[in-house]
Amino acid sequence: MADSQHNTTPSDELDSLLEQLALGDLDPAGWRRVGELIRGDRDAALRYIETAHYCETLRDETTSANGDTLPPIADDSPPNQARAEAKPTRAESSASRGLGPLAWFAPWGLAVSAAFFCGWLASGWDKTPSPRVIPAVAVTAQRSSIVTDGDEPLGRVVGLTPVASSDGLLRSLKVGSPLGRGEVFQLTRGAARLEIADGEVLVQGPAEVSVIGSHTLFVRQGKVTVAHDDALTVQTPVAIVTGEAATYAVAAEGETEVNVTVIDGAASVHSLPRRGRVGASLGSVAAGRSMRVVHTGSRNLRVDDNASPPDGLLLSWDDTTTQLHPYERLVLSDEPLAYWPLYRVRRHRAVLDLTQHGFDGYAIGNWPTELNDVHASQPRGAYFDGESYIEPERKPPVDLRTGFTIESWARVSGGPEYQSVFASRWVLESNTEKEQCFGFTLYAGQNDKWQFWTGSGEYGKNWDQLHADSKVQRNQWTHVAASFAPDPGQRDAGREGETKSLTGVVRFYVNGEPVGEARRTMSLEDFAWPARIGAAEFVPRSLTSWLFVGELRDVALYDHVLPPERVQRHAEEGSSVI
Repeated sequence: MADSQHNTTPSDELDSLLEQLALGDLDPAGWRRVGELIRGDRDAALRYIETAHYCETLRDETTSANGDTLPPIADDSPPNQARAEAKPTRAESSASRGLGPLAWFAPWGLAVSAAFFCGWLASGWDKTPSPRVIPAVAVTAQRSSIVTDGDEPLGRVVGLTPVASSDGLLRSLKVGSPLGRGEVFQLTRGAARLEIADGEVLVQGPAEVSVIGSHTLFVRQGKVTVAHDDALTVQTPVAIVTGEAATYAVAAEGETEVNVTVIDGAASVHSLPRRGRVGASLGSVAAGRSMRVVHTGSRNLRVDDNASPPDGLLLSWDDTTTQLHPYERLVLSDEPLAYWPLYRVRRHRAVLDLTQHGFDGYAIGNWPTELNDVHASQPRGAYFDGESYIEPERKPPVDLRTGFTIESWARVSGGPEYQSVFASRWVLESNTEKEQCFGFTLYAGQNDKWQFWTGSGEYGKNWDQLHADSKVQRNQWTHVAASFAPDPGQRDAGREGETKSLTGVVRFYVNGEPVGEARRTMSLEDFAWPARIGAAEFVPRSLTSWLFVGELRDVALYDHVLPPERVQRHAEEGSSVI
């Protein structure tokens, strides 16, 4: 027995440890040993990444026999120890049994890979067929590690389409969410824009991808388009694609095939590395060309150098704007600071800021988990029941020196009482001689009229109010907007600390028509008060947050003043949506 252990190769030892990982039986000592074996060995690291990826996928998609989710990946190693990056906790034997046939999937896959490897070593190279048939292993070469120390995110989400945000993501992510090493990004519908190593990766659902290295992406399924000024590698279960200062698209179909289409530059394609050997070169793809690599089910790959590109490739993130509603494109053309269309809002889902500036919100309160619980009159917009509101994770920073505009479509069903459409405000020492009011609020008021309030920040002064003359029309969609235009010559106000407010003109619009105008002073004081859709701040004295009852849609905040003709156009174009 001692001789047998002494003759065990590092590769065999890694196989055994990866099998323990897949079964949830890897202890901290085993984790440390995995780290030692894969560090500096690209082949071993890729084998570990494949196993970790499948474990993470099973954790997200599989439940045990009693209905509980599988144990999460966690870090069990002591600090300052060399270790692998993704670390599941030790699972109880009952949880492993709950995996059923899936529990042996990863070690079975490693065994099959080893069998393929032996066959490929024994096979010769066929240099003439078209399409070409190539064994998946070539000569040895110098190896470099893709594993680095540290737990810093390797990428982040920088763009989501409305469908991706509301329905496509299997986990609630938002613009700005980090992506860790080995974390599975699953998208069933829509499109997402990722930033990886200062490069751009566009993902089209349905897709399943993971960032596995600082310049390496694993794509198990789906279409991705990569643009990078340096080198960015995409590994699939069939082949590995590397572009050098290139823009290229990869369409992967699991373990079956992959299509590589180059838009600009060139990309090299290799088979997967096995057992200390880098993959065989399958060729280079030039701009305007496509290559299709098919796993034949034996031990060879079939390569078609004259393949056609897949249908529907997303070549640029700008192309997603053509799929937006015309009104959404109109709003975006005026460059809002933040824009919430309020598309299919529900519990446990981020509320998308369509500008992609990262002001995505949270649905707080009595929101439904399924949209058949919503009594909205049409798909666009969200129903607020008087017990719910939306709060951006970060308050959009309005600079009063450049002015601002707030607009929304509202369909009021509650009241008459104060109902906040949008608020970015705070009150200090309310109802006292030291009262100070900051920010602004767009209201359906208690007098059944639209109102716009602003705060001067002056001690002892309540809100400055501007009221429309006409009454709120219940159960009818209405466009309401308000703007603040500072007087000229105040661009530097408050920058030296001597001026704490500025003056300007407030304008108020209902359905595109001016309904009020007044000179106002607004405070430049700004601190961490919230911005809210469908509510204002909680007022203890009144035991309310002025919650909205009805429907809201297309709420947009601009860090500049929209001219009256643009406000009117928004009202006209938006009315055709209803």
